[in-house]
Amino acid sequence: MNCIRCGASNVETARFCSSCGVSVAPAQAAAPRAPAVAPHHNAAAKPVALNYAPTGLRMCGTCGANVPASLAACGACNGAPSPNMSLPAPQGAANWVQVRLQFGCVQCQQRSAINHFDIDGRYHCYTCQQERFFDADMWQEQIMPLVAATGDFFWTNARVFPPFPTVIPDEDWFEEQDGWNDIGDVMPVLLRDFLPHIGLTRPRLTAEREGTVMGAGGIKTATYQVALFPGHPLCGRCHLPYEVAFSERGRVSVRCPGCGVIENHRTPQAALENCPDLLAALAPEHVEGRAAARLEQRPGTAALAVMCPQCGSALQVTPGSRLVRCAYCGTSSLVPERATGGAPPVPTAWWIAVYAPSSLRRLLLQPNAGKSDDDDDDDNDDDEMPESS
Repeated sequence: MNCIRCGASNVETARFCSSCGVSVAPAQAAAPRAPAVAPHHNAAAKPVALNYAPTGLRMCGTCGANVPASLAACGACNGAPSPNMSLPAPQGAANWVQVRLQFGCVQCQQRSAINHFDIDGRYHCYTCQQERFFDADMWQEQIMPLVAATGDFFWTNARVFPPFPTVIPDEDWFEEQDGWNDIGDVMPVLLRDFLPHIGLTRPRLTAEREGTVMGAGGIKTATYQVALFPGHPLCGRCHLPYEVAFSERGRVSVRCPGCGVIENHRTPQAALENCPDLLAALAPEHVEGRAAARLEQRPGTAALAVMCPQCGSALQVTPGSRLVRCAYCGTSSLVPERATGGAPPVPTAWWIAVYAPSSLRRLLLQPNAGKSDDDDDDDNDDDEMPESS
């Protein structure tokens, strides 16, 4: 069998990849990927038989985020913990983190929700009602390392993953490491005061940055706020945990054991190339075979017409609805959030599957972790830990 991370060939009885070391047996044993079909429902799918192992950890019955035992309600959506479901165990090298993300506009300073893995460097500001640019390198250099560390620490705290390295390098050391200089200043505090409590007393990791960068298209925002919640994706209709199968990196199939809905999601290739911790993304924009509705500017107004991507007919969109079916040709398409009407969208739950061990764990497992070039000098003034903030 081949490793879903590096592609190396392993014997069928292997538990860990002989090349990169990630766990392979459980994830590679997942069911074959379902065919790329539009979502469907089967009311006769009950009683429910689940293909994953429950852990006893509480999960929100509304959004799927973990609800620590110390909290009465979900930290992501304020929903109640499910009385009859517990969080599914990780699938070998894969674990899920719920993402709620906003980018800040360089013009109006207001934030707009980003509810999928947007990697093309452009987004829509809902205050300015204009297309804006963002620094796509934020995914690789800042957001994804935090996503992976959140999932890795959560399952470590739950005693499912091995103990995390105890070394806490200072920010100077992190800023010297390739790929960590942009968030090196916050890593010691996160390792000391936040990540060890994920899933115990803290339901999430929240990160916020402000800034701009210059690019070929002009000024790009580097301002974002992200909240990360360990958990497991749920069916939007039945609110049951999805059964998940990874066919390859970037492609994941989910099936609801209750209503029978099947969706195949494909992660943008650019995201996979730039983010080594990323296994797959789960969001309406990533469903295979689902075309996006076409938007056309109405002459003389700022209003947008929503058109069928297949036949070009005007679509009747219910305010707040994302999926719409053409009355003429029957094609189902996804309406961009900025054309759904009503209030601007808020950050909603979408999901990223990440590898374990995370890039942070691998970094701290290095023999020289936390050691600077002057560690052997008599006058070593740079090795003191920074004060807590």
